[in-house]
Amino acid sequence: MHYSTVILPLISITWAFPQIPRAVDMSMQLVSMIDTLNSRVADLNVAVDDYDGKLFGVIGESMAVLKTSKATDKCIQQATAIATRSSAFSNNGSSQVVSALANQVTPIQNCLDAIKAKYPDFAKMKSDGLVLDNLQTMKEHTNQFTTAVQAKVTADQAPLVESGAQVLDQSIDEAIAVYT
Repeated sequence: MHYSTVILPLISITWAFPQIPRAVDMSMQLVSMIDTLNSRVADLNVAVDDYDGKLFGVIGESMAVLKTSKATDKCIQQATAIATRSSAFSNNGSSQVVSALANQVTPIQNCLDAIKAKYPDFAKMKSDGLVLDNLQTMKEHTNQFTTAVQAKVTADQAPLVESGAQVLDQSIDEAIAVYT
């Protein structure tokens, strides 16, 4: 008997099995990404506060707002990808993720308040449409993020994520209303 008659079918059977990596709990990576998101939101808040809408320096200030806005949005998308790839979070992981997210609500609301307050300056320089577009995109990506996280946290933590998502949705909707 030839070994090749046994080995060759085994090789082909082995190749036929799907080679999909197993999902693992990535809650700690998500907490780290939420910390990064916190610094991005702070950077965006500074950029918005620095925007004065005066002709001198408006290009630099506009670019700073746009750059930090895109960095914040990218961070939200990366966090969504982490949450989506992860398996269900452990009890400890869920509580850490929810705690990190809860600490984000007030800074995000403060940033949105600053954006609302700067509407006259953005409108004066005709960049209010760009801000509106960024707000709508961030709302969509934030909703995707909270949905992904809500699917991974434990059942007792999911309502906390939902209530935080509702607060953020309301704040973003208020900012969008100012710019429409």
